[in-house]
Amino acid sequence: MLAQFPGELSALVLDQLQQPDLIRAAHVSQAWRVVALGHPSFYASFTLRNTQFHTGALRILGAIRLAFPHLVHLSVSIDAFTGTLSTALRDALQEPAPVLEALFLPAVPEFPTNFLGGSAPKLRVLSILRHSALPFAHVFPSVETLSLSGPYDSMSNMGIRFPGVTQLRLESIRPTSVDTVALDICFPNLESLRLSAWTPPDLAWVNLTEQTRSIPSITAQFSTDQLFNSRVPELVQCLGDTTHLSVSTTTMEREYIAIRLQDGIVTRTVLRFPLDPESPWLRGSQPLQAAVDPIASRITHLTFDYLLLSYVAPAVLAHLSSVQRIEVDLRRLVSVSLKHRDALCCTHEVTNRHVVDRAEFERLRDDPTLDRPKRNGARPRSDHLGLAWHVQNINLIRKGVVKEDLDAELLRTVFSDVQYVTVVWSPPRSSTRVRMWSS
Repeated sequence: MLAQFPGELSALVLDQLQQPDLIRAAHVSQAWRVVALGHPSFYASFTLRNTQFHTGALRILGAIRLAFPHLVHLSVSIDAFTGTLSTALRDALQEPAPVLEALFLPAVPEFPTNFLGGSAPKLRVLSILRHSALPFAHVFPSVETLSLSGPYDSMSNMGIRFPGVTQLRLESIRPTSVDTVALDICFPNLESLRLSAWTPPDLAWVNLTEQTRSIPSITAQFSTDQLFNSRVPELVQCLGDTTHLSVSTTTMEREYIAIRLQDGIVTRTVLRFPLDPESPWLRGSQPLQAAVDPIASRITHLTFDYLLLSYVAPAVLAHLSSVQRIEVDLRRLVSVSLKHRDALCCTHEVTNRHVVDRAEFERLRDDPTLDRPKRNGARPRSDHLGLAWHVQNINLIRKGVVKEDLDAELLRTVFSDVQYVTVVWSPPRSSTRVRMWSS
């Protein structure tokens, strides 16, 4: 029955579809296929990931060239671009792209001098992998997100060709023509910079303090301890007098500890090592200390994931003298068994963990040594953690985690100077605030 639809009705139906549904509709019948092949959205998106079938790739590249007037998204990922395959891609990239919005390109041996026919007025996202020079003189002011990996042309030349970039990602880059012009001058509209997969030779030419001072948001991932310790201080020097420190986790290709410093206007995020909360490595917190040391006296707010307590405590214990507020995120605590919750409070300074229940804690809190109790309801010895200098207010981010006074008291023992605890319960699915005041 569908095969007998008039062409006009079929076209109206196809107008409601996007890829890949439009491609599926082309298999209904020969008549529908004719209508679908003539529909602009049929060619809107191409993704070519073919490293084995050379002939097939050539056919697809030929089709891509014919489809350029309709292309909205093009992603090409082929490991070996040589000979006729390279020529076919270069020829395709010379076509004007009036509706193209996103273009992801591999290691193209040679860009055409007439790249996209000099016309891609809607191009917003451009990713170029392992290419050292862009020989074209055309300017693409509509590009907002630019990703570069491997060798690249000088940053000044990139800025001339893509003056409207607001988000820039640089991965393991090596300039073929070194210049010292700051990134925010090359890209005057730059709002966000992401640096990843760095090695020492990649950064030899970069003064991060001067190159990135005026960029509002930077996320950096360093590959070695040496780079982390030497380069992070350069990134954070521009932060103001009132700075917030946040230590949490983030997931990209893998899970990382994210150290985030923010002064309200400027944000610097440093990613460090895959996370394993139960790993002995987490006891060592030199990377965090290296990040906060240069501006320790400016940090007034501290936020951290409770599972990272043993990582945060030794790093900030003797450094953050100006902290006024601490927030502890308990959302992931729900996934940790009660058996292991106390272990999270054990710092690298304590070989044999001493725990007591609340009554024993109050009675013996000034005693330098405590005996392990025989009954349940254990609590960690709080002054081993020492995280509460002049804390006025602590907000526990709950979302279904803090359900008993027991949980609030657990945090009370962590912050040894806190004397008074008030628990304010909120409706389900909202936050529970636990306010703590020092004496």
